[in-house]
Amino acid sequence: ENARELTVDLCPPILYDLGLGPAIDWLAEKMEEAHGISVEFSDDGRPKPLSAEVRSVLYAGARELLMNIVKHAGARRVWIDLRSEDGAVVLAVEDDGVGFPRKLGAPGSGFGLANMRQRMRQLGGSLAIESNRAGGARVTLRAPTEPDQTEGVS
Repeated sequence: ENARELTVDLCPPILYDLGLGPAIDWLAEKMEEAHGISVEFSDDGRPKPLSAEVRSVLYAGARELLMNIVKHAGARRVWIDLRSEDGAVVLAVEDDGVGFPRKLGAPGSGFGLANMRQRMRQLGGSLAIESNRAGGARVTLRAPTEPDQTEGVS
């Protein structure tokens, strides 16, 4: 049962059946239930034609960011925004936590973010981090859409 639950968490069927937006919305609800933090999700509702690989990487990125917030940020509120913008899909995750206490890239500053940045580069995308030690952080993932994809769901 634990193995099945972990498999669904890492690669939920909803991601492939309904698309990225519904999968992240499901993830937000699950994180809210499990960890007692308020997670607000918004989607611009515009088509986001993405390859299966890009959908998977963006979903994994959202999951990693939410887990980091739960483990390290001490946040009470999280906002997730998914939108289509200039031939790209943009996923922004923002929280009201403590921000990043260390300079990013310093030893011990996190393998997960470095791995995520590398994966985004491999897709032709990017990862940007804004942090305020006085409170909160925002991580933005940007990946190119694929207009020739037949799937037009987010």
